[in-house]
This record gives sequence, structure tokens and C-alpha cells, in this order.
Amino acid sequence: ARENILKLLRKTIEERRASEVTYEDMLGVLLDTDDEKVKYKLTDDQILDLLVAIIYAGYETVSTTTMMAVKYLHDNPRALSQIR
Repeated sequence: ARENILKLLRKTIEERRASEVTYEDMLGVLLDTDDEKVKYKLTDDQILDLLVAIIYAGYETVSTTTMMAVKYLHDNPRALSQIR
């Protein structure tokens, strides 16, 4: 799965670099190395590692929160009936 994500992200990075459009999102900021305020320029591997970490962090928190919500509702039938 990681290789598929990396392949997709590499393709997106290549497309962004080839594009004339300026994107005002996180990837756009990471790729904007022309800005004079940029102190450190990241390599593609560093950018990929950051993106994978953020994707994983988002996945982990959402899945944990969902699991805890289901457990809470299972343990509290009254709360479940209130949201139905």
C-alpha cells in the first residue's frame, strides 16, 4: 500500500512542478522553493516522507475516534437511542 501511495504522490509532485498554476495548499508550500523566505529546501524524499506521515496520522486518528465512538454507543444504549 505504501508503494501505491508513494507512486501517486510522486506523480502529483511531477504534475505540480510541470504546471504553471500556483497551488495554495500544503504541497504547494512544500514545493515552493523559489520563495526567498524559505530557509531550508526539502528533497522530494523528505516531502514524500512528510506527506505519508500526515496521511497516516489522519488515518490513525479517524479510525481510533470511530472505534471509540462505536464502543461508547455500544456501552451506552441510552446515548445510542438519543442519536437515532
